[in-house]
Amino acid sequence: MAKIPRFHGNEVALKFLERLTARGSLPSTVLLTGPGGLGKALAGYQFVKALVCQQNNGGVRGLESCGECAHCKALESGNSSDFVGIRPKTAKLTLKYVREEHNSFREAYLYPGQLPYRFFLLEECHVMSEDLSNTMLKLLEEPPERTLFILITDKPSLLLPTILSRSLRVRFLPESTESVEAWLLEQGATETGAANAAFFSQGRPGLAKTLLTDDDLLPKIAGTMSRFAGVLRKQPDAPALVPLGEALLALADMMKSALVRVEEGEVPQDYYLLPWRRPRPAVDDETSPPMTNERKRELGRDALQLVFDCLQLTMWRVESEGGPAYASAAAPLFGQAASFLDVNLREEQVVDYLLAKLPDARM
Repeated sequence: MAKIPRFHGNEVALKFLERLTARGSLPSTVLLTGPGGLGKALAGYQFVKALVCQQNNGGVRGLESCGECAHCKALESGNSSDFVGIRPKTAKLTLKYVREEHNSFREAYLYPGQLPYRFFLLEECHVMSEDLSNTMLKLLEEPPERTLFILITDKPSLLLPTILSRSLRVRFLPESTESVEAWLLEQGATETGAANAAFFSQGRPGLAKTLLTDDDLLPKIAGTMSRFAGVLRKQPDAPALVPLGEALLALADMMKSALVRVEEGEVPQDYYLLPWRRPRPAVDDETSPPMTNERKRELGRDALQLVFDCLQLTMWRVESEGGPAYASAAAPLFGQAASFLDVNLREEQVVDYLLAKLPDARM
């Protein structure tokens, strides 16, 4: 059985979840929000294990779980019918998909058969389709007893306001890069790898671990950003910046490959996968449905957004070292680029637009 890693950071959010485990009653829905790559799903899973662990009666051990009792083993094996974990493999999480893969929410009103509660954990719940959102809303209007929904998202504004109003919200925030770097060193990362992963992940432990799954990715990020910084210090005009577009797109493609591999479970042995994320073995010639091309394109946009984040970090570093003051003035420009990605503008166009406009943003 794979060892569950200890959650790093966000002590305030974890303390709040600990207090919930000690309460006599639970809310119907807990909404975990915050930037991607913080480990919100891991925190939600540890919350579930603490609630059901037979050695943690009444939450006396906080979010700790023994890992040895029948309930812990059932959850870790992924064989408990009382726990459903869902991570989208499509661009939209539809009611049809949930029905076919997870028996919908038909069992939500049934009392749990094995665990003290029945759980439904939905990652990236902001991609729920209209029909699934309406189904969820009906459940929350008349919440079933002893059933807990854990919704996880980095874009809560895309959820129905009525779902937000019926959810107990717990916010997660990035950690300091120094804290994440020290944690990665404890995990066995090299000094260079830990420093780069902590910096370019902007203090997000889960993302930092993802960046370390490919030995070539972080050196590629560091090299591309160093090249960008060198051009930036010369206060370039647009023609000098536009040729960097190909390098940024190549880096985004490399990042996308890392994100896809993690989602498909192609990770190093020491990379812990939550039970519902693990590849399912074939049964009677049936396998887990493949990731759709739409989902891969969405991960591609996420990867490009990560590249833009790295660009902004590099600009702040150049500015802090006495270079041109681009970072502060360019923030609205990066916001525009993010909005272009949200409306599915071609990635090449977004990169060209950003690099063409960037020289005008200098203060």
